Amino acid sequence: MKTPNFFLIALLLLVITSCSKDDEPVVKSKLKELTSFVIKDIEATVDEQLKTVAITLPVGTTVTALKATAEISEKASISPDPTTAIGYSNPKEFTVTAEDGTTQKYIVTVTVLSAASTEKSITKFTIEGVDGVIDESSKTIAVSLPSGTSKTRLTATGVISDKASISPDPTLATTDYSTPVTYTVTAEDGTTQEYVVTCNIVIKNGAPYGNAGEHTAVKLSEATDNPPYGFYEYLPIDFSPSSSKKYPLLIFYHGIGQKGNGSEDLSKVLVNGPPKLIKNGKDFEAIVISPQSPNGWFGGNSFLSLYNYLIKNYPIDINRVYVTGLSAGGGGTWKALESHHDKIAAAVPICGANRLVQPADFLINSKIWAFHNFEDKRVGRATTIDNVNRVANTGTSVMAVYPYGDGSRTVANEDYTMHFNTDTDKWSTNQGINKPNQNMAFTMYKLGGHDAWTKTYNNEKVWDWLFAQSLK
Repeated sequence: MKTPNFFLIALLLLVITSCSKDDEPVVKSKLKELTSFVIKDIEATVDEQLKTVAITLPVGTTVTALKATAEISEKASISPDPTTAIGYSNPKEFTVTAEDGTTQKYIVTVTVLSAASTEKSITKFTIEGVDGVIDESSKTIAVSLPSGTSKTRLTATGVISDKASISPDPTLATTDYSTPVTYTVTAEDGTTQEYVVTCNIVIKNGAPYGNAGEHTAVKLSEATDNPPYGFYEYLPIDFSPSSSKKYPLLIFYHGIGQKGNGSEDLSKVLVNGPPKLIKNGKDFEAIVISPQSPNGWFGGNSFLSLYNYLIKNYPIDINRVYVTGLSAGGGGTWKALESHHDKIAAAVPICGANRLVQPADFLINSKIWAFHNFEDKRVGRATTIDNVNRVANTGTSVMAVYPYGDGSRTVANEDYTMHFNTDTDKWSTNQGINKPNQNMAFTMYKLGGHDAWTKTYNNEKVWDWLFAQSLK
């Protein structure tokens, strides 16, 4: 028996094994990712989903020949070679090739930071729609606004250099330009420039003479546009002659004691009524005109001449013209109604010292709230009683419903207001100081002599009622 040849057996096994390995397929990698990209030690942001690479380089970097390092998948290659000098002025395409030959493209975009802007100019500045004049050499801005404009609460806008900021921001709130206002413009690089804004009021020859929120004496001797009277002019705090807004008008007629020449005597008008209230700090929503009569009386013609002057020179809402007056001025209020009720939205005659024509029922649709003290000895209550009776024209006196006191025809125990009902042609009464139920009411005060105006003008309910009336 032959002994087995172990050498031959081992050789045969080796051959068999080698043949088996040669038959197995070789699997190549298909990975082709760009995982990192660095230029000048700055790593880019790789968006694997979009296959983009974004990198931002410092100010002043030249991008025409930059070398980069990249990390890619194992056994993959990249083309072009980022380690060679490449221009990145435009987005650059790189192709990563996997071991298995498949490819993936990536777009590399290089952005160079811009130098921070040094620009810090105001190129336009506007107050209430009026452009200012900018002097760039002195860094000043001058804005000229129309006569009648108040400097205290103005709205401004500005245009400044791109990427700059301004402080304070003129658009965030109204600003008081009574004195020059300094604005600081800050450039993107942090440097600053100051501008000083000055607001000037252009003096106008003629009405309006004052500014918003002001009570101005317009003396007949100094007025330049021929008003029929010297007068006090009050303009509402929101008054702007450059806007299209129309304002209510309140005309106040003084008493006989305040008559004068309209110039040196004009301050007498401040003694009573709305002028006194304004002097003490009250603001009205209306333009308030308080003329001074040389003889103390006002009539229909004087109302019309003043009305025409005011409508011509002021932005008046002709549907909201109101008239009030006391004593002789109360009589003037009745006479204004008598002649020109079509122009008057409402009237408040107080202890009026004049009588209407008889009858005066053409005033039945006029809005009237009359006042008188029961014990007035200067201008007896009979004048106001007669006037409201002539408007009602029913043949029955308003006093038929007045609750006289305990004695014969003595004053009632309280203030009372009588209302005329145009539907029933009857008077009714209720206790207190109450606004008209319809068109006309008459309040009779329990206490006081001739002065029925102070308590009337101090009553905000009277003003609320008055300014709520309109011809349309």
